[in-house]
Amino acid sequence: MLIAPSADPCSPLGFANAITNTTSTSDAYPYYIPLGVALPGGSRPTCNQCLKQTMSIFATAASNATQPVSQTYGNAAQQINIGCGPDFVNDTVQIKSGTATTFAHTGLASFAAVFMLLFALLN
Repeated sequence: MLIAPSADPCSPLGFANAITNTTSTSDAYPYYIPLGVALPGGSRPTCNQCLKQTMSIFATAASNATQPVSQTYGNAAQQINIGCGPDFVNDTVQIKSGTATTFAHTGLASFAAVFMLLFALLN
């Protein structure tokens, strides 16, 4: 199935385009950060508004010590700032222990929904 470019790079189709982009495979890596997967060394995702918005959402979730993203966000943000500029994304997130899990469940459910949507679009 061919996925048409989306006017909004952060729409679900924009996400699908990022993970199927064969010319810039690094664009997919940031989407694994919330799962606790480190950004591979040397990867340079495309510096665009979508990356900035996505990392902003991940920064909020990373402040919850119970979330896997709290272990991977800081290093990933620093790596992205090396390629995109020192203030492109927030690389100093204060991690709080004992944060309410309500946000965590909502965030994880949203992330799962995006993957399910992508799967539906590609099949």
